[in-house]
Order: sequence, then structure tokens, then C-alpha cells
Amino acid sequence: MKEKQIIEHKTVFGTSDTQARRRSNISNTAANITAAKIEAGVSIEELDSIGVPVLRYQTQVTIHGKLPDISGNGYINGYKSIVHNKNGSIGVRYTAIDGGKKGIILKVQRFTKCKLYARQNSQGMELIKSLPRDKTPEELKTLALSILSDIPTDLFIGSKYIMRDIYGGYYVVATFEAIPESNLWAFVSWFTSGAISDNEGLQGYIKAYDLKREQEKQAQDVALAIADEKKKNALQPIIDNLLALGCVEYDGGKYNGLHIIRPVIAYSDGSIQYNHFFYETYGKRFRSCCVKSIDVLGVFPVDKWKNPSKYYTETIKGYKVI
Repeated sequence: MKEKQIIEHKTVFGTSDTQARRRSNISNTAANITAAKIEAGVSIEELDSIGVPVLRYQTQVTIHGKLPDISGNGYINGYKSIVHNKNGSIGVRYTAIDGGKKGIILKVQRFTKCKLYARQNSQGMELIKSLPRDKTPEELKTLALSILSDIPTDLFIGSKYIMRDIYGGYYVVATFEAIPESNLWAFVSWFTSGAISDNEGLQGYIKAYDLKREQEKQAQDVALAIADEKKKNALQPIIDNLLALGCVEYDGGKYNGLHIIRPVIAYSDGSIQYNHFFYETYGKRFRSCCVKSIDVLGVFPVDKWKNPSKYYTETIKGYKVI
């Protein structure tokens, strides 16, 4: 929200270092992972096994050691999620961590109702719930505190808080930074109120969704085929009339003075409309003009020529006026 935000009852959880700021990098050992690999996406488990101390903070994971493809303590160029901290350690923003797991959380909410709404952008991922506004401020705060206390802080890394806007609206928000693999499905089960508790359950929802989409597509294809046949049958007498008036079916290229008629059925009342296309030379190419009319013949170009474009097709279909 762009409006002023008032944050209450904020709690940070899942961090692994109680010391707010370390004065120096506590290791000079090279980690067995590269900056390029981290930037491409890494799990919290992979970072925990890189052979150097890795500490979890509120805004980043800190690697106390060195990365093989980064030397010195200067500014790290070319990386959005990796920074050099002032104490010489290397910070990894949570946007580069656990992308696959976050993707699962974003996916499950497509198939079932969830306790909060998950959303992700370049700043990270958060879970949010907007509270109804038909309650008193006291009732809203009581409800917000109840929802806040239900968030399982023992399962993931992040923070949670109550947010108020200047209009009195209440929101419960949790930042979702990372989650151990062993906790993922327990969190999903909480998030979906037990509707999905494992990958097999998620795949079941996906299969049911895909089957429904396929059935809808088949029904749509049938309906379109019926509509096309109906349209074809309705246009056939009109086409026969064009041929009787001396027009000929045309499927060729452009030439100066070409006049093509394409009859169409107006969707509003089912009446017939004739789209008249005219072509004339424009330098070494051709420009076109379209006149929509209920008249079959006796229509002439208007001064609304469309200049040639590389996207114009060279093949023209319709009924050529002789």
C-alpha cells in the first residue's frame, strides 16, 4: 500500500545468530559454492552445507568466508542478491533463496482456499490477510492478534506483524524469507487448513484442474465448431449472390486498383455487413483502405488510406470485383 502504514506487534523468527552485528568476517575459508550459483537460486539447505559459517538474519543470510569467484572486499558487480557487508562477510538476500519452495506455496493457493494470500515481487515474498472493515477498531485488533498468533513461527524464517493504514484498515502480514525442506509440507498443510499436506495431494489438485481445463476446452471447441458451421451456412447464400453479381473468389497478391469484398455477419443482430478493401500503389509498395457497408457494390475508397507495413500479408483473400 502507498498509504502511511502503522506496524504493531512485530516479531522476527527463524534467525540463527543472537549477535546483532559482528565486527569482522569470522572465517577466511573458501565456500564450496560460487556467487553465480547462489544468484541463480539456492536452497537454505545448500547454503547450510557450503563448508563455512552461515548465519541467518532478518534481511539476509550471511556467509562468513569467501566465494571462489569473488575476490577482495570491493563492491560486487553484476549480482542483485549478493552484497559485501562492511565486516567483510558476504550477504545473500532472501530473494535468491528457496525459490522452488516459494513457488509451491504460490501454486497451492491456485487450487484451494488459504489462510493468507501469498504474493511475491522483486523485494521478496509475503503472506497477507486483509481484515473486514465492518467491525470496530477493537474487534479488528482482537481478530488481527488471533490470526497473528496462529502463524507457525517455528516452521519458516521471516517476521510477522499487524499493519494499519490511515483509513483504519487492519492487515496481518508475514514476510516469508526461507523454509527448511523438512518443514515445507507442514507449513502447506497449515496454510491450506489441511486441504493439501503433501506433494501427492498437490498433484491431485493439479490433475483435477488440468482435467477440468481440458473438458472446458473440448466443450469450447465443439461450440466454436457449431458456431463456425452456422456462420458458414448463413454466409453461403451471400457468397452465392456475390458470384452471381460477377465477383470471383480471389486468393492472390496485391495490384493497383484491387477491390476485394469480404462478407461478415454482425454479432449484434445477425445482419450482413460487407467489408470492402481497396489497394493502390504507394511508392514501390501498396497501401490499403477498408470501407464497411451494407451495400454489396457501388462502394468507393475513402481518404483513410493505411500506409504499407512489413507486417501486411501479400496474400489477399476475398471476392474480387470485376
